[in-house]
Amino acid sequence: MNAHCAICSTVIQFSFTTIFVAAFPLAPLLALLNNILEIRLDAIKMVRLERRLIAMKTNDIGVWTKILEAIGVLAVIANGLVIGISSDFIPRLVYRYRYGPCASGSTSTHCMQGYINDTLAIAFMSNNDRDEFILPKQINLFNITKCSYRDYRNQEDYSLTSQFWLVLAVRFAFVVLFEHVVVLCKFIAAWFVPDNPIGVKNKRLKYKLDRLKEELREMKTGKSTEV
Repeated sequence: MNAHCAICSTVIQFSFTTIFVAAFPLAPLLALLNNILEIRLDAIKMVRLERRLIAMKTNDIGVWTKILEAIGVLAVIANGLVIGISSDFIPRLVYRYRYGPCASGSTSTHCMQGYINDTLAIAFMSNNDRDEFILPKQINLFNITKCSYRDYRNQEDYSLTSQFWLVLAVRFAFVVLFEHVVVLCKFIAAWFVPDNPIGVKNKRLKYKLDRLKEELREMKTGKSTEV
């Protein structure tokens, strides 16, 4: 039961660390420090405060291996969505190579100059009713306030611009490409790094061979004694 709880807590920590690493990059370092401290505390507890544990043989960690593999795939998808959907990485990339000064061949200005203004849409609000949007052709009929907000909207009728759809398409394309590349790298690394190292397998086979030889020697010795 204690071993099950230990593996469960480790899997939960691994899940939070890998799934939300893009949102909190410091999590792996904190997890490492926590594990180092926990190992030392467990060692003191097992050596000085508790009775000796009874060791049990097992080939692997059982179903936890498949759970960790599923969490790894889920972490790739989650981090791809965080980077592609919620961050400014894609809008900045699209502006740099499609709408910015460098897209038109200008080398005298920075490629990201004007990015903030490009991400802001303009709305005309009535001073009498703050919830009412006024179309630009009606601004002479009302006492209005000009407001800026973050969105890709047409100033004439507040419809979504083509830049919005381009950014959205690039976001989803990035998520799909990111998850496929990272998952492929993950499976390649898993293929090159076996679950059981060759050295450990050889030692286990040698140990079994030695045991068989010892049992055969004992059987021969018993038969010769009977004769």
